[in-house]
Amino acid sequence: MDCLFVGCPVTTGKDVLDFMKKRCIALILGIMLLSFSASAETLPIVDEPVTLTYFISFSSEIIQTLEENTMYQELERLTGVDIEWIHPAGDAQQAFQLMIASNDLPDLVENCMSYYTGGADMLVEEGIAIRLNDYAEYMPNYLGILEEYPDIAKEVYTDTGNLVAFYCVQTTQEPPWDGMRIRQDWLDELGLDMPTTIDELTEVLRAFKNEMGATVPMTSYDRWKDQYGYFCGAWDIGPGFYQVDGEVRYGPVQPEYREYVETMRMWYEEGLYDPEYLTRSSASIQELISTNQTGVFNESQDPNFTDIKVAMPYPTLEEGATRHYSLWNTHTKNANEVFITTACENPEVAVQWLDFHYSDQGYMLFNYGVEGISYEMVDGEPVFTDLIMNNPNGYSRLDLCYVHKWHQGAYNRDYMAYPAMTEEYVKEMDVWASNTDGAYVMPPITMTSDEGSTYANIMSDIQTYVDKMTNRFIMGLEPMENYDAFVEQILSMDIEAAQEVQQAALDRYNNR
Repeated sequence: MDCLFVGCPVTTGKDVLDFMKKRCIALILGIMLLSFSASAETLPIVDEPVTLTYFISFSSEIIQTLEENTMYQELERLTGVDIEWIHPAGDAQQAFQLMIASNDLPDLVENCMSYYTGGADMLVEEGIAIRLNDYAEYMPNYLGILEEYPDIAKEVYTDTGNLVAFYCVQTTQEPPWDGMRIRQDWLDELGLDMPTTIDELTEVLRAFKNEMGATVPMTSYDRWKDQYGYFCGAWDIGPGFYQVDGEVRYGPVQPEYREYVETMRMWYEEGLYDPEYLTRSSASIQELISTNQTGVFNESQDPNFTDIKVAMPYPTLEEGATRHYSLWNTHTKNANEVFITTACENPEVAVQWLDFHYSDQGYMLFNYGVEGISYEMVDGEPVFTDLIMNNPNGYSRLDLCYVHKWHQGAYNRDYMAYPAMTEEYVKEMDVWASNTDGAYVMPPITMTSDEGSTYANIMSDIQTYVDKMTNRFIMGLEPMENYDAFVEQILSMDIEAAQEVQQAALDRYNNR
């Protein structure tokens, strides 16, 4: 017989009834979500004012507390929920652990989950954080995003299926936000094309040194130490743990890591890479740029170089190849989560308040701030005002993000809403994303308490040893004849056990 219900794949009476049942359940859930969503948009969200205490590390040269943040002031006016801010004066991790030890918990805690051994699941198990799964009816906006974007849901649910925190999510995938830049005017003067491979980059650096007089043809900040794989990613390996089709690997013990080290060593010996890369500061890099001593660098804050510096693609080994390891963004911003503690006397209100952050109004508020203060609508689009873009007091746009809008925490973050997101910067990110897919980058896995302890005990010594020896090889302080012994030493330090921990966590993540 013909099925009377559109989309029904079967024709027997029992199957039609089963199909009808599923459709009815889906319809009911849809109506519930619509109902919840409508109620979430009804403001204020409380009949009587409610105060919630909120623990978050914060410092600013402009304001003393988030009580002065104009966006949060508007949020209080809209929702009827007052926030009593708790900003630790010293070390946030120590302050958080003291709160746990004394059982003196606030209602909300931001950016502290990583400080708790065992992570999100243990916070619930030991009665510190509430389990948000039990409050689904109060968070239609957040759950709507998780339903629409399975990749985000995979990152915010734990291995056991707990939903413990509201995360800074990105429904629009952010491209790589950093990479190397190069002097386009020098390339033009020398008649050279943009380098896209390691060999091409080597020849360009030699030309910069020999023809342009660059004393430091390429430099970078010490804090990177290639942690994002700017260079080692050309060999499709990571500087630490990475994964290939679900199999965890450790970069420094791979044969390709030696090729990477030998290339860096050659650059260093020839004077192509900064001899002071371990101690180079941002200010000294700006000095190198402004005095025409370098041609490839992380960034330039000198406005005189806006028109001559351009983004350089992540180099590969072969022309036209796609890199699988590089700086790559997840859908959630790590360490920007907010959980509700069991001490909260109004958990339903706290959930509703946080869920409002993910509503349409919340999206505009967190990303752009208050209309008429930090942005105006121009031709139907939000545009930041001069208060942000050309601040009369000379405050930076990043500093103002924490005064008139927000740049972290629990909301749906649009990376394009960063005031420093100029047309030039967008083009740069497109270049850095053009030949890499991030397929080998480890996702945000979660270790158990025992795994975390095992891993930390092993990797603390290994990471110190790898950093030290890698730099010794690059700087010519260690002969390459000792390289095999370097790898053997890593293997003897129980790297395989650490790798097993990573593998187990990755397997659980992939099964979420």
